[in-house]
Amino acid sequence: MKPRYAGLLTAALFLIGAPVRAETLGEAFVKAYQTSPRLQAAQAELRAVDEQVAQALGGYRPTIDGSASVARTSQTRAPGNGGDVRQPRSVGIELSQPLFRGFRTSSGVSAAEQQVLAARATLQGAEQSLLLDTATAYMNVYRDLAVFNLSKNNEEVLRRQLEATQDRFEVGEVTRTDVSQAESRLARATSDRIQAEGNLKISQSNYLRLVGNEPRNISRPQVELATPQTLPEATEMAQYNNPSVVAAEHGIDQAKELVTQAEGSLLPEISLVGSAQRDWDASFTGPHEADSLTIGARATIPLYRAGTDYSRIRAAKQTAGQRQLEYDEAVRLARETAISAWQALVTGRAAIESRQAQVKAAELALDGVKQEAAVGTRTVLDTLDAEQELLDARVQLVGAERDMVVAVYQVKAAVGRLTAKALDLPVAIYDPTAYYEENSGKWIGVGD
Repeated sequence: MKPRYAGLLTAALFLIGAPVRAETLGEAFVKAYQTSPRLQAAQAELRAVDEQVAQALGGYRPTIDGSASVARTSQTRAPGNGGDVRQPRSVGIELSQPLFRGFRTSSGVSAAEQQVLAARATLQGAEQSLLLDTATAYMNVYRDLAVFNLSKNNEEVLRRQLEATQDRFEVGEVTRTDVSQAESRLARATSDRIQAEGNLKISQSNYLRLVGNEPRNISRPQVELATPQTLPEATEMAQYNNPSVVAAEHGIDQAKELVTQAEGSLLPEISLVGSAQRDWDASFTGPHEADSLTIGARATIPLYRAGTDYSRIRAAKQTAGQRQLEYDEAVRLARETAISAWQALVTGRAAIESRQAQVKAAELALDGVKQEAAVGTRTVLDTLDAEQELLDARVQLVGAERDMVVAVYQVKAAVGRLTAKALDLPVAIYDPTAYYEENSGKWIGVGD
């Protein structure tokens, strides 16, 4: 063989034999964060809320309107004397500058700012939800892939054992009952393998939806919970840092400002107004062209408006009370979530140790049963039972590993630490303030 072709063959054999690089959980986080339509939609929603501040600031700014009109007018004289026709035209501009609006503008701006802060917390909650779903999907694939491989291997083992049992039956070492038992266990193993394969495909499709690609060579991640260290610390952090609590707290402040805004409708409103207008052919007898200029102040004093202003104030106060109750409920829920996640983590850690001991004991038991069966002191059913116990122990161990890792990220989410920034992901972190700072003070422009 020529050296050139030998080199190509060596390279090809190396590529064929090279293992596929594992896709880590961190890489899954990065892809989900960068490509998730769900997260991008939440970011767009925040930008829309940012515009509420720009709209509220409009209460400080003037309004300018232009106008133009054209008409046709005819005037008929006495019979026989004919008539006149004119075409009046006009253009004008009017300006109104608010001077005082009963504190409605200032309270409206404050309410909008609180709404923006609440929306930022909601966006953080959406980000945490996405990353937690990604971690769960990753570990579901890990678990279901391991269970599928265990089920597939178990099916092969039982198939070989059935063949061996049939051979022994033919020479009279075992009975027909032993063969039937081996056949029954093989049928169950086949059913378990089919079920495991179906579960794996479902987990893979969920992973694809969240991350954007099929999972590749999933492996168990090594994760540790640096903070919090204790359950009281976890509940305290959740009470103040959980995004739902933060959003509810800003909701209270927004509701209070809206009460002040509603009360402002009972106060006078003062504006500076001015207008300029030019008319052509406005009269049959006057000049053909005339200009007018007006400037002055206008005060509007509400006396009685069918009681609707009072109703809005009462409704705003009730909403403020509702927001306080929602905050109290958010705190309770955050504490409950933290406690549940912490207990799941503690349980998961203990379960892994127990399942590892169970697997080790089941392996030793299976080896002993096989040796005893070889000398005739154990039956085929004893061997089948020992193999099933080992399979169950290994499946339960994989499930415990999955539950423990997911519990770590559930605790992080409960205390507000499951974000791209907190996880130090190698991505361009979305800045929730950038759009606000660029557009909240704009006087003109429609954006992209």
